[in-house]
Amino acid sequence: MAYATEQDMRLIYTGSVIDRIAYSRDLNAPDPEMIQRALESATNEINMYLSVAFTMPLSRIPPMVVQLAVDIALYRMALTNDKMTTQIEDRYKMAIKSLEMIAAGKLGLGIDDRDPDGNDDGLGVDQHTFSTMNSVLV
Repeated sequence: MAYATEQDMRLIYTGSVIDRIAYSRDLNAPDPEMIQRALESATNEINMYLSVAFTMPLSRIPPMVVQLAVDIALYRMALTNDKMTTQIEDRYKMAIKSLEMIAAGKLGLGIDDRDPDGNDDGLGVDQHTFSTMNSVLV
């Protein structure tokens, strides 16, 4: 399952941006399969980075991960359809930098990975383990 949906993309970006980038001449409309493939590709790319610190796939999808998935998917679609812009490329680079920082323990996902009872909720390793792993990686 992808970390973001087409609806997420349309909420973060205007529908016209998505329609323009996913436009298919054959369909004379946005290609929903292209959008889905891009979202799945983005999820796979996110998993590749986060798998060093978290159990994949994530059991809960933090809003930051949705944003990263949308930015990466939009980049993939723009690259495929030859509709790249500087803004799309810059947002992709920022998404990758964020993923690198999360994987290195320098940036969080924006959520607590423990439930209110103090148990690991399946998002991944607990903070102590992550800190220990991070000190080994540094």
